[in-house]
Amino acid sequence: KSVVDKHLQTLKHENNKKNTNNSNYLIQKTITSLVRNILNEREIINVEVVKAFTFANIPLEKINDNF
Repeated sequence: KSVVDKHLQTLKHENNKKNTNNSNYLIQKTITSLVRNILNEREIINVEVVKAFTFANIPLEKINDNF
């Protein structure tokens, strides 16, 4: 434990800590969270398409399977 405490007090550690807090480090994300974000974006797009078709009085049957 004393080795860790000493390391935490070193200038190198303090500088790295500041650099980490001040920079835009890449953040790792789980696959589950990425898939969830993609699904949410897809749901938003689907809702917008349905709104647009409904507003334009176009039957939803005309929507291609690509959506």
